[in-house]
Parts: sequence; C-alpha cells; structure tokens
Amino acid sequence: MQKLKILLVDDEKDFRAIMKVRILSWDSVDCVLTAQDGEKAVDLVRKEDPDLIILDYMMPGMDGVRVLKKIRKFNKKVSIIMFTAYPNEKSIKFSEKLNVFAFIPKWSEYTDVEKSLKVAVNSIFRKINS
Repeated sequence: MQKLKILLVDDEKDFRAIMKVRILSWDSVDCVLTAQDGEKAVDLVRKEDPDLIILDYMMPGMDGVRVLKKIRKFNKKVSIIMFTAYPNEKSIKFSEKLNVFAFIPKWSEYTDVEKSLKVAVNSIFRKINS
C-alpha cells in the first residue's frame, strides 16, 4: 500500500513545524515536505511530485489561489487541501473552480481542525490506493 508524500505550504514557521510532526504520526503518511512560500511550493511540486498539497490560502507575495493556478498549469492530478485562518465565500468559490479536494479552516471553535484534516488526508490515501 502506497503511503502519501505530502507538501505542506504555509508562511507561518511554527505552524508548519507543528503540523509536520502531527501529520507524520498518521499511518497513511510517509513523507511531509514543507514550503514557506508559493515560489518554493511550485518548485517542490515540479521536483518532488507529491500526492497531496496542504496549501495555506493567505500568504504574503503569492497567495494560495495564485499558487494553485500555477500548479494546475502543469499538474492537474495532485490533490489539494486548502487551509485558511480566514475562510470566506470568495476563497471557497475560487478553490472549488481549481478542483480543491477540501477547504478546512485552520482554527475553529466549532470543529476539530486536526480531525477534519486527518479525515481528508485519509480519504485521499484510500483514493490513491483503490
């Protein structure tokens, strides 16, 4: 059974570090690459061909939608989970147009964010291995 290679893209260094450790503890994950900005993310997608990208929506320079548009020009198949601290209708609609698997708020008092992310990652794992 193939485990997932994940690219985690977020401009917050501490968030990347915490999430990398948590995600690596899941059985379905083999490797977590990280990028602090859109340019590095696009470069890593070209070089490493991850199975899944967890992409922050709001980043300085190139936001998540611009990163996603660049990636979709050369990679239509990679699964994307969009992560944001500021979910809104506009960001969700843009993400849907670009074939995002899931849109998950980073912090929420109403849902368990880590659990929501793990469910989405495991769904992609099952899809890849079916």
